[in-house]
Amino acid sequence: MHHSTSLFNLHDTAAVVRNRWKPIAFFVAIVLALTTLILFFILPKKYKAEVVAVATNPSLADKARMFNTNIQLLYSNFGTSEDLDRLYGVARLDTIYKTLVDEFDLTTYYQVKGDSSLKQKNAVHDLKEDVTVQKTELNQLRIMVWNKGNRLAADMANRMMQIIENLLAEVWRSDYKRSIETLHNAIAQMEDEHRLLLDSGGPIAMAKKEGLLNSIQQYRKAANEIQLASANTIPALIILEKAYPAAKAAKPDKLMTLISAFLLALFFGICAALLVDRKTTS
Repeated sequence: MHHSTSLFNLHDTAAVVRNRWKPIAFFVAIVLALTTLILFFILPKKYKAEVVAVATNPSLADKARMFNTNIQLLYSNFGTSEDLDRLYGVARLDTIYKTLVDEFDLTTYYQVKGDSSLKQKNAVHDLKEDVTVQKTELNQLRIMVWNKGNRLAADMANRMMQIIENLLAEVWRSDYKRSIETLHNAIAQMEDEHRLLLDSGGPIAMAKKEGLLNSIQQYRKAANEIQLASANTIPALIILEKAYPAAKAAKPDKLMTLISAFLLALFFGICAALLVDRKTTS
């Protein structure tokens, strides 16, 4: 009984569509015409560039690996998911985007207005809309950049990955630098103490001077090893696939947009026809 009294059953819907197919078709045609106009003449084309990398094992930066041949093979070249999380977090820092804005003059590209600081802030906001950073199931870092210039998109994607690598390498170098400074300060203190004991005699003073000389030698060796490790910093990531200029635009997706516009226009056109028919028959 309920099926026979339903106002919007399939039979009634089909009848309404048959009776009002002309206005429905007209509405769909108008929507498709407007969508086509926007897609082909208003919306700018954007090219997609993609660069893929994996995190390296931070243990590779351990100086013990460089000076102990017995443990070199114990280190894997690839990092873990935690190392990938670190790369992902760095890739989302505003520092990365600000550097890109300045290097590629994106304030002009995005035509932002205001003073210099406001321009940079607005350009960073617009740039983030054109950049996607993803972590894949294969522990890969994927950076995708959309831009109206295919070469510019590729250059920005590659440069973004390079900035991430440089930033993390600088963190490692700073850590090495602090360690070297600490060792040099300790060496200077021991050398001062040794000079004070030069005129002292006796077995206790001799043993202390010998101990200081041994410590100074060990500290100098450690400082030299760290200095060498600092000069041979391990890259924070390994690029698996560089970004290259795309041959055709990725946005907007004209075919999918037209199909979606057709289906939505048809749906709303039928709904409007049903509502109009319900009002006229009630």
